[in-house]
Amino acid sequence: MITKTKILYLFLLFVSLAYSQERTRLHGKVSTQFGVVANGTVLNLNSKTRQPISEVGYFEILAKPKDTLLFTGLACLPKTIVLNTSNFNPAVLEVTLEMFDNELKEVIILNQKEIRPTSANSQKYVDKKYFADKQSSPTNPLMPSSPIPNGTDLVRLFKEFKKIIKKKEPVLEEKQRTINFYKEVTRKTPTSFFVNTLKIKESEILLFLSFCEKDKKATQVITEYDDFFLYDFLISKNIEFKSFSTFEQ
Repeated sequence: MITKTKILYLFLLFVSLAYSQERTRLHGKVSTQFGVVANGTVLNLNSKTRQPISEVGYFEILAKPKDTLLFTGLACLPKTIVLNTSNFNPAVLEVTLEMFDNELKEVIILNQKEIRPTSANSQKYVDKKYFADKQSSPTNPLMPSSPIPNGTDLVRLFKEFKKIIKKKEPVLEEKQRTINFYKEVTRKTPTSFFVNTLKIKESEILLFLSFCEKDKKATQVITEYDDFFLYDFLISKNIEFKSFSTFEQ
């Protein structure tokens, strides 16, 4: 009798665990600050399934708590969400994506005025002594000029002294920028490589690169290795990407 009770208990425990691990249909809506995201894609990285986002921003995918969903859309930054039990309570899961920022290149303006002479060693013309003649600069004995003949140029001496004692302003180090994986890969890799070699649709390139970016080696491949390692990395990730099923049973 005790053995039968144990078997029944184990059976019920197994059924409850199996039921808790079963994925249910999750309904949601993807939008941005400007409106809904049309014709995007949502991937379940755990079950390796993907579903399209409709033209009005709605999606439906099988998921369970602790699954990681990856959302992508045209002109939107990819976003990942790790699901929990609270995400299944509302009738529709609301997901907001951020738009791509069109960053301008940094322009550095130096707080320094440089006067570049047209010819080299032009200082010699400044230092050269010129003597006035009687026709151009007649001497007025009643009102003598202030400069002392063969005297020291105090103004120039002060400027040179000021340059020596002037402290150099500390140069601000450039802030470390976050590597934009998508921009770096598309800059180094032509579109034909994705379409012809990897056999990826042009509309799915962003989705594929978003999937690759989740790999821990992605940033290292961009910053430390050459293009050969980048291509090898993309080819290996393409095999994983192709294993995702489009339609769920």
